[in-house]
Amino acid sequence: MNKESDKEILKKVRQIDIRLRRKVHHLFSGQYRSAFKGQGMVFSDFREYVPGDDVRAISWNVTAKMSRPIVKTFEEDRETQILLLVDASSSLNFGVGKQSKSEVVNLLTALVAFCAQKNQDAVGLLLFAGDVQLYLPPKRGSHHVFRIIKEVCNRKKQASQAGFHESLGFLHKVLNRRSHIFLFSDFLWPFSFEHALRKLGNRHDVVSVIVSDLFEREIPPLGLVDVEDLETGKNRTLDFSSLFFQKHHKKIMKEARMKRSKELLRSKSEQIFVDTSKDIYQPFIQFFQKRAQHPISVTQAK
Repeated sequence: MNKESDKEILKKVRQIDIRLRRKVHHLFSGQYRSAFKGQGMVFSDFREYVPGDDVRAISWNVTAKMSRPIVKTFEEDRETQILLLVDASSSLNFGVGKQSKSEVVNLLTALVAFCAQKNQDAVGLLLFAGDVQLYLPPKRGSHHVFRIIKEVCNRKKQASQAGFHESLGFLHKVLNRRSHIFLFSDFLWPFSFEHALRKLGNRHDVVSVIVSDLFEREIPPLGLVDVEDLETGKNRTLDFSSLFFQKHHKKIMKEARMKRSKELLRSKSEQIFVDTSKDIYQPFIQFFQKRAQHPISVTQAK
């Protein structure tokens, strides 16, 4: 990468920081904190027994030494580990509105990363497509968060064949503690992902963030248009005004969405649907509000 492109990426990261700073502070910080629990209760200290204490908390060894009843005290382990699992498939470059799917993913991954930073949670990143492109282990700190956002914005787009399964196999090896995982993708993969996603959910709390574009549901009658297949790189001319083409496109995309919905449902992964033509933050607001009412501990992961 040359210096000019480095500057462009840095500029984009700074713009994202400015754009999201107020949202994170006013909309997400409290809800985010309430949405996730840590590993449970951890030992804090000893103190003398008082009437009403749970007798199961008595430390008999310490009680014998002190010649009076001593109990253990505990506090909630708030340490939470977040992992951003980001699809770098070429199909996410697509978009007919103000923002492509890829640009929306940039903003949403930054949103979660900033929330994690504000709550002093460790956050990590795994970029995948045809293979594992990059893995940054979960860490705390602003420099690490900005590195994550920079890498997401600068991710190399490529075909997505089999990259998901390889990435999950990699995660099973490197994640040594239960984590909250946000998986960002359009999920328009030519392979089945249900089994792999369910397996990941057996060890971690997995939230699938499905990013879709209006063009994937219907296309405008634009006439002859030169298009490029973002996965294969092949170019061709299509007649967008053709009724046959429009019906065929709707049929293919409807089948793809139905397949995706069924696999996500069977995988038992919680889902956030984001439409690039609408408010991309509202689904996250609703998600955090729901989780704040019924927080999920990583010890409760499927």
